[in-house]
Amino acid sequence: MRKRTILIAILLTAAISTSTVWGKDIVQNAPSLKGSQKAYIRADGLACYFCAYGLERFFRRSGSVASYDMKMKEGVVEIIFIKGKPLLTIDELHQIVYDAGYTPRETTYELVGRLEKSGGKYLFHPDDTGQSFPVTSILALPADPETLIGKTMAIKTKAKEGPEGSMLLEPLSFAENN
Repeated sequence: MRKRTILIAILLTAAISTSTVWGKDIVQNAPSLKGSQKAYIRADGLACYFCAYGLERFFRRSGSVASYDMKMKEGVVEIIFIKGKPLLTIDELHQIVYDAGYTPRETTYELVGRLEKSGGKYLFHPDDTGQSFPVTSILALPADPETLIGKTMAIKTKAKEGPEGSMLLEPLSFAENN
């Protein structure tokens, strides 16, 4: 009878956890350190609180993650980066997920920064990171790209691996950030 009760408790916990959101601040004073830069990783195998604990260990080691939220039902982890630190690239994020024992499928970013043009190519500079990433397409821009150069904007983008570990942005949408 005791084994049956324990089994029922485990099954109920698993059923409840697959439909909930699990989130946690990773660094002390996280609210004051959270930046406006976010990443979303869809990964196979993320289904319970133990998954969240496993990922947390690796996020903590990165030194760039302020907090995370896990939508277990969807298998998506939302990562909020520490303000003033470089973003983790798609390669780095995928390596963290692999090291934690899961398979990353899709990575998107929500970034705030400026669009610049250099050598005929568009670059996006996320605020407070000291980084810039090539933009693969300007089709998602709401206006003539030249009118947006230097303005602060929010971008939703897929991330792609570029040459030699670099990251390319494939924008889904842009919005001026007033």
